[in-house]
Amino acid sequence: MAATPASQLNMAEQRLIQAIEDETQLDAIIDPLKQPLEQFLTQNAGLRSLLNGTWLGHAVHPMLTDIPIGAWTASCVLDLLDSFGVNRDLRQASDVITGVGLVGALGAAVFGVADWSYTMDKPKRVGFVHGAANVVATSLYAGSLVARAKGKRSTGVALSALGYNVLLVSGWLGGELAYRFGLGVDHTAFQEGPTDWVDVASTQDVTDGQLHRAEANGVPVLLARYQGQVYAMSDTCTHLGCSLAEGKLEQDVVVCPCHGSGFSVRDGQVLQGPAGVSQPAFQVRTQGDRIAVRRAE
Repeated sequence: MAATPASQLNMAEQRLIQAIEDETQLDAIIDPLKQPLEQFLTQNAGLRSLLNGTWLGHAVHPMLTDIPIGAWTASCVLDLLDSFGVNRDLRQASDVITGVGLVGALGAAVFGVADWSYTMDKPKRVGFVHGAANVVATSLYAGSLVARAKGKRSTGVALSALGYNVLLVSGWLGGELAYRFGLGVDHTAFQEGPTDWVDVASTQDVTDGQLHRAEANGVPVLLARYQGQVYAMSDTCTHLGCSLAEGKLEQDVVVCPCHGSGFSVRDGQVLQGPAGVSQPAFQVRTQGDRIAVRRAE
């Protein structure tokens, strides 16, 4: 069967994303930029939680990207209508919207860089190219706005058109980061856990102040004993999927070993970013020397 245009496009996209993922030479450029950024955010927990959307309950960056994408799409349509002589008054509206898109792009970039700082290996490289494409698109739109202000409308429209094409490529890469690599999504979304009691461990396995990993019907569960009481939550960190059992218990806070997110040992509530989503909690029942859990409603 001959390949359809859609399948050919899909194969071309796969080859391109694979080339970016495997381009390890990018690391020589990325790491000197990324490491100081990650260290700075680690040392400023409040700023990190703000930028990663802990206060909002999910990542802020995807929401803000709607501003430049929407504004520049509208600007493109208005420029197109103006080129057909539909209404000359559309020019001013297009120029204003182009500026709105620039402001939105700068805001989205700040939050996006914070999200990218936690990536590793392949997602790190794709995120870098995604960000670089956004810089190019934003620069082109900035040049377009300057040209429009100077009365060089044809140049301004041409720069906008070029910037919009770069924006489309960047948006596609952003989709790869979200839907292929799971950046910014809840990594426990499909781990519902059992509705009936499931035996998971012995009471001797869970010592005070220590974290213990177990499984309940294939769902990874974190067990922790604090002040004599046993608590349970999902072992998969909602932020980027790390095992919380490899972290530590600081008083009543479970700290993720990968990026330092903090969750209440009692109910899994997120207390410290970069995580924005709380951990699914489990009810705990102790009978004799056995511990059983079930999903908390």
